[in-house]
Amino acid sequence: MRPTPLAVAQATVAAGADCLVVANTWLGMAIDPKKRRPVFANTFAGLSGPAIRPLAVRLTYQVAQVVDVPIVGCGGIASASDALEFIMAGATAVQIGTMTFTEPGTMLAVIEGLRAFCEREGVTALTDLVGVANIRPIPEGAA
Repeated sequence: MRPTPLAVAQATVAAGADCLVVANTWLGMAIDPKKRRPVFANTFAGLSGPAIRPLAVRLTYQVAQVVDVPIVGCGGIASASDALEFIMAGATAVQIGTMTFTEPGTMLAVIEGLRAFCEREGVTALTDLVGVANIRPIPEGAA
C-alpha cells in the first residue's frame, strides 16, 4: 500500500525537513492511436501548468493542516489570483515554472498583482493571508 501524500509530508517533517514543496508535476500518458503505442519514450511524462493547479491547491490545503513548516506551493501559477489561491490554502511562498516558458514576465506580473491586491483589500502583509482558507481540519486518513 502506498503512503498518502499527507503521510509523506508528515514523515518528511519528522525526519527533519524545514520546508516542503507541495506538488509540481503529475505523471501523465498519451497514446498514439495509429501506432497503438505510448507517445513518450518513457511511457509517462510530467503534466504541468494550469491544468494541475486545482490538484496542487488541494494538496497544499491538506498538507498545511498536518505540518507546521513553511510550504512552497507550485503547479500552474499564471497570475496573482492563482498565487493567492496557494497562499490562502497555506503556502508561505509560491513557485512559478511552466508559465515562464511562454510568458517570461509572469513572475513580475504576479508580484505586481499581489501588491495591487493587498493595497486594494487593505492587507498590510501578504503573510496575513497564509492559510486563511483553512477552515476545517482534514479527516484522519483522507488523501
